[in-house]
Amino acid sequence: MKLSSALLLLTSAVLGVRPSSAQGEPKYLEVGTTLTLEPDVSTVPRPINSIRWKYGTALVVDWDPSGHTYYGSFKGRTTLDPQTLRLDINRLTLADSGQFSLETNLGTVGSHEVNVIKPPPTPSIKTQTLCNVSCDLKCTADTQDLGPVSYEWKEDEGKWTEGDTLKNISSSDTPEKLFCRLKTRVRTSNTSLPMENPLYKPPGAATEGGAVAGPTSSPGVTEDGTRGAVTEGGAVAGPTSSPGVTEDGRRGELI
Repeated sequence: MKLSSALLLLTSAVLGVRPSSAQGEPKYLEVGTTLTLEPDVSTVPRPINSIRWKYGTALVVDWDPSGHTYYGSFKGRTTLDPQTLRLDINRLTLADSGQFSLETNLGTVGSHEVNVIKPPPTPSIKTQTLCNVSCDLKCTADTQDLGPVSYEWKEDEGKWTEGDTLKNISSSDTPEKLFCRLKTRVRTSNTSLPMENPLYKPPGAATEGGAVAGPTSSPGVTEDGTRGAVTEGGAVAGPTSSPGVTEDGRRGELI
Protein backbone atom coordinates (compact mmCIF):
# COMPACT_ATOMS: atom_id res chain seq x y z
CA MET A 1 0.00 0.00 0.00
CA LYS A 2 2.80 2.42 0.94
CA LEU A 3 4.70 1.50 -2.24
CA SER A 4 1.62 2.14 -4.40
CA SER A 5 1.09 5.55 -2.79
CA ALA A 6 4.72 6.47 -3.34
CA LEU A 7 4.54 5.44 -6.99
CA LEU A 8 1.35 7.48 -7.46
CA LEU A 9 2.96 10.59 -6.00
CA LEU A 10 6.09 10.07 -8.12
CA THR A 11 4.02 9.65 -11.27
CA SER A 12 2.06 12.81 -10.47
CA ALA A 13 5.27 14.75 -9.95
CA VAL A 14 6.78 13.53 -13.23
CA LEU A 15 3.65 14.33 -15.22
CA GLY A 16 3.05 17.62 -13.48
CA VAL A 17 -0.34 16.47 -12.26
CA ARG A 18 -1.28 17.85 -8.85
CA PRO A 19 -3.35 15.70 -6.47
CA SER A 20 -6.83 17.04 -5.73
CA SER A 21 -5.85 17.74 -2.12
CA ALA A 22 -3.48 20.44 -3.38
CA GLN A 23 -6.24 22.61 -4.81
CA GLY A 24 -6.60 24.87 -1.75
CA GLU A 25 -9.51 25.85 0.45
CA PRO A 26 -13.13 25.48 -0.67
CA LYS A 27 -14.44 28.34 -2.77
CA TYR A 28 -17.48 30.31 -1.57
CA LEU A 29 -19.48 32.37 -4.04
CA GLU A 30 -22.89 34.02 -4.00
CA VAL A 31 -25.89 33.10 -6.10
CA GLY A 32 -25.86 34.92 -9.44
CA THR A 33 -22.11 35.50 -9.56
CA THR A 34 -19.46 33.84 -11.77
CA LEU A 35 -17.25 30.89 -10.87
CA THR A 36 -13.77 30.89 -12.39
CA LEU A 37 -11.55 27.82 -12.17
CA GLU A 38 -8.11 28.25 -13.70
CA PRO A 39 -5.38 25.71 -12.96
CA ASP A 40 -1.71 26.50 -13.18
CA VAL A 41 -1.25 25.55 -16.82
CA SER A 42 2.52 25.40 -16.42
CA THR A 43 2.13 22.25 -14.30
CA VAL A 44 -0.06 20.43 -16.81
CA PRO A 45 1.83 18.00 -19.06
CA ARG A 46 1.70 18.38 -22.84
CA PRO A 47 0.51 17.73 -25.45
CA ILE A 48 -3.15 18.25 -24.54
CA ASN A 49 -5.45 16.50 -26.99
CA SER A 50 -8.61 16.53 -24.88
CA ILE A 51 -10.01 18.51 -21.94
CA ARG A 52 -12.88 17.49 -19.72
CA TRP A 53 -14.38 19.40 -16.79
CA LYS A 54 -16.72 17.44 -14.52
CA TYR A 55 -19.23 18.31 -11.83
CA GLY A 56 -19.20 15.26 -9.58
CA THR A 57 -19.49 12.45 -12.10
CA ALA A 58 -21.49 14.53 -14.61
CA LEU A 59 -19.89 16.33 -17.53
CA VAL A 60 -19.76 20.11 -17.66
CA VAL A 61 -17.80 20.46 -20.90
CA ASP A 62 -15.39 18.47 -22.98
CA TRP A 63 -13.07 19.64 -25.69
CA ASP A 64 -10.99 18.10 -28.43
CA PRO A 65 -9.54 19.63 -31.60
CA SER A 66 -12.97 19.36 -33.25
CA GLY A 67 -14.57 21.75 -30.75
CA HIS A 68 -16.48 22.19 -27.47
CA THR A 69 -19.48 20.28 -26.13
CA TYR A 70 -21.37 21.69 -23.12
CA TYR A 71 -23.78 19.60 -21.06
CA GLY A 72 -26.96 19.88 -19.01
CA SER A 73 -27.68 23.03 -17.03
CA PHE A 74 -24.23 24.39 -17.87
CA LYS A 75 -25.18 25.02 -21.51
CA GLY A 76 -25.42 28.70 -22.37
CA ARG A 77 -23.61 29.96 -19.27
CA THR A 78 -20.25 28.19 -19.40
CA THR A 79 -17.06 28.86 -21.36
CA LEU A 80 -13.80 26.89 -21.56
CA ASP A 81 -10.54 28.33 -22.83
CA PRO A 82 -8.55 25.35 -24.16
CA GLN A 83 -5.31 27.33 -24.11
CA THR A 84 -5.41 28.15 -20.38
CA LEU A 85 -7.87 25.41 -19.29
CA ARG A 86 -9.87 28.17 -17.61
CA LEU A 87 -13.52 27.39 -16.89
CA ASP A 88 -16.11 30.16 -16.30
CA ILE A 89 -19.65 29.39 -15.14
CA ASN A 90 -22.03 32.36 -15.00
CA ARG A 91 -25.27 32.89 -13.08
CA LEU A 92 -24.47 30.46 -10.30
CA THR A 93 -27.29 28.73 -8.43
CA LEU A 94 -27.37 26.84 -5.14
CA ALA A 95 -27.49 23.63 -7.19
CA ASP A 96 -23.99 24.37 -8.51
CA SER A 97 -22.41 23.60 -5.14
CA GLY A 98 -20.18 20.55 -5.32
CA GLN A 99 -16.91 19.14 -6.61
CA PHE A 100 -15.49 20.24 -9.96
CA SER A 101 -12.59 18.30 -11.47
CA LEU A 102 -10.38 18.69 -14.53
CA GLU A 103 -9.09 15.88 -16.70
CA THR A 104 -6.95 15.85 -19.83
CA ASN A 105 -5.88 13.03 -22.09
CA LEU A 106 -2.92 12.56 -19.72
CA GLY A 107 -4.90 12.17 -16.52
CA THR A 108 -6.63 14.08 -13.72
CA VAL A 109 -5.23 17.54 -13.06
CA GLY A 110 -7.11 18.33 -9.85
CA SER A 111 -10.45 19.15 -8.24
CA HIS A 112 -12.11 22.10 -6.54
CA GLU A 113 -14.83 22.21 -3.90
CA VAL A 114 -17.34 24.97 -4.63
CA ASN A 115 -20.03 26.28 -2.27
CA VAL A 116 -22.70 28.61 -3.63
CA ILE A 117 -24.46 30.59 -0.91
CA LYS A 118 -27.14 33.25 -0.58
CA PRO A 119 -26.32 36.92 0.15
CA PRO A 120 -26.38 37.65 3.90
CA PRO A 121 -29.65 39.24 5.11
CA THR A 122 -29.77 42.23 7.43
CA PRO A 123 -30.10 40.86 10.98
CA SER A 124 -32.20 42.17 13.85
CA ILE A 125 -31.64 42.20 17.60
CA LYS A 126 -34.13 40.62 20.00
CA THR A 127 -34.18 40.28 23.78
CA GLN A 128 -34.15 36.70 24.99
CA THR A 129 -35.24 37.18 28.59
CA LEU A 130 -36.93 39.68 30.85
CA CYS A 131 -34.36 42.36 31.53
CA ASN A 132 -33.62 43.35 35.11
CA VAL A 133 -30.06 43.14 36.37
CA SER A 134 -28.82 41.47 33.16
CA CYS A 135 -30.22 40.78 29.74
CA ASP A 136 -29.51 38.45 26.81
CA LEU A 137 -29.62 39.96 23.33
CA LYS A 138 -29.70 37.81 20.20
CA CYS A 139 -28.57 38.76 16.70
CA THR A 140 -31.11 36.93 14.54
CA ALA A 141 -31.30 36.23 10.80
CA ASP A 142 -32.24 33.42 8.44
CA THR A 143 -28.88 31.69 8.02
CA GLN A 144 -30.09 28.85 5.79
CA ASP A 145 -27.88 28.41 2.71
CA LEU A 146 -25.32 30.91 4.01
CA GLY A 147 -22.59 28.44 4.90
CA PRO A 148 -20.47 29.21 7.98
CA VAL A 149 -21.37 32.56 9.57
CA SER A 150 -19.89 34.70 12.33
CA TYR A 151 -21.28 37.68 14.25
CA GLU A 152 -20.03 41.13 15.20
CA TRP A 153 -21.39 43.62 17.77
CA LYS A 154 -20.97 47.35 18.24
CA GLU A 155 -21.87 49.63 21.16
CA ASP A 156 -22.88 53.20 20.32
CA GLU A 157 -20.15 54.68 18.09
CA GLY A 158 -17.50 52.17 19.17
CA LYS A 159 -15.61 49.61 17.12
CA TRP A 160 -16.98 46.33 15.82
CA THR A 161 -15.92 43.30 17.86
CA GLU A 162 -16.31 39.60 17.11
CA GLY A 163 -18.88 37.75 19.16
CA ASP A 164 -21.55 35.08 19.13
CA THR A 165 -25.20 35.20 18.17
CA LEU A 166 -25.94 35.90 21.88
CA LYS A 167 -24.66 38.91 23.81
CA ASN A 168 -25.17 39.40 27.54
CA ILE A 169 -25.38 42.89 28.99
CA SER A 170 -25.77 43.99 32.61
CA SER A 171 -26.88 47.07 34.49
CA SER A 172 -23.23 48.07 34.87
CA ASP A 173 -22.84 48.37 31.08
CA THR A 174 -23.04 51.90 29.73
CA PRO A 175 -23.97 51.79 26.00
CA GLU A 176 -27.20 53.47 25.03
CA LYS A 177 -27.59 51.57 21.73
CA LEU A 178 -26.29 48.30 20.32
CA PHE A 179 -25.86 47.04 16.77
CA CYS A 180 -25.00 43.68 15.18
CA ARG A 181 -24.14 42.26 11.78
CA LEU A 182 -23.18 38.86 10.41
CA LYS A 183 -20.40 37.72 8.09
CA THR A 184 -20.32 34.91 5.56
CA ARG A 185 -17.24 33.59 3.79
CA VAL A 186 -18.02 36.09 1.01
CA ARG A 187 -19.00 39.37 2.69
CA THR A 188 -20.51 41.24 5.64
CA SER A 189 -24.23 41.95 5.94
CA ASN A 190 -25.79 45.35 6.41
CA THR A 191 -25.94 46.61 9.98
CA SER A 192 -29.03 45.89 12.05
CA LEU A 193 -31.30 48.66 13.23
CA PRO A 194 -30.13 50.04 16.59
CA MET A 195 -31.39 48.28 19.70
CA GLU A 196 -32.07 50.53 22.67
CA ASN A 197 -30.29 49.20 25.73
CA PRO A 198 -33.14 48.17 28.07
CA LEU A 199 -30.83 48.62 31.08
CA TYR A 200 -29.46 52.00 30.07
CA LYS A 201 -29.61 54.79 32.69
CA PRO A 202 -28.93 58.34 31.46
CA PRO A 203 -26.32 60.35 33.38
CA GLY A 204 -27.87 61.99 36.46
CA ALA A 205 -30.64 59.42 36.76
CA ALA A 206 -31.59 58.04 40.20
CA THR A 207 -29.12 55.46 41.41
CA GLU A 208 -29.88 52.22 43.24
CA GLY A 209 -31.48 52.98 46.64
CA GLY A 210 -33.19 56.15 45.43
CA ALA A 211 -30.23 58.52 45.83
CA VAL A 212 -30.14 61.30 43.29
CA ALA A 213 -26.88 62.43 41.80
CA GLY A 214 -25.88 66.08 42.17
CA PRO A 215 -26.10 68.64 45.03
CA THR A 216 -29.33 70.25 46.22
CA SER A 217 -29.87 73.43 48.24
CA SER A 218 -32.06 73.86 51.30
CA PRO A 219 -32.68 76.62 53.81
CA GLY A 220 -30.06 76.89 56.57
CA VAL A 221 -29.11 79.14 59.44
CA THR A 222 -26.02 81.37 59.64
CA GLU A 223 -23.85 81.73 62.72
CA ASP A 224 -25.74 84.87 63.77
CA GLY A 225 -29.09 83.05 63.61
CA THR A 226 -30.31 84.41 60.29
CA ARG A 227 -31.56 82.05 57.59
CA GLY A 228 -29.64 81.31 54.40
CA ALA A 229 -29.35 78.62 51.69
CA VAL A 230 -27.17 75.60 52.31
CA THR A 231 -24.80 75.04 49.38
CA GLU A 232 -22.82 71.95 48.36
CA GLY A 233 -20.96 70.53 51.33
CA GLY A 234 -23.39 71.96 53.88
CA ALA A 235 -22.05 75.56 53.94
CA VAL A 236 -24.56 78.34 54.36
CA ALA A 237 -24.45 80.85 51.53
CA GLY A 238 -25.52 83.79 53.64
CA PRO A 239 -28.47 85.34 55.38
CA THR A 240 -31.71 85.94 53.63
CA SER A 241 -33.83 88.99 54.23
CA SER A 242 -37.09 88.74 56.11
CA PRO A 243 -39.55 91.21 57.56
CA GLY A 244 -38.48 92.64 60.99
CA VAL A 245 -38.97 95.58 63.36
CA THR A 246 -36.61 98.58 63.66
CA GLU A 247 -35.47 100.06 66.96
CA ASP A 248 -38.16 102.75 66.79
CA GLY A 249 -40.90 100.09 66.38
CA ARG A 250 -41.49 100.53 62.68
CA ARG A 251 -41.57 97.43 60.38
CA GLY A 252 -38.82 97.14 57.88
CA GLU A 253 -36.40 94.65 56.29
CA LEU A 254 -33.70 93.04 58.36
CA ILE A 255 -30.46 92.93 56.38
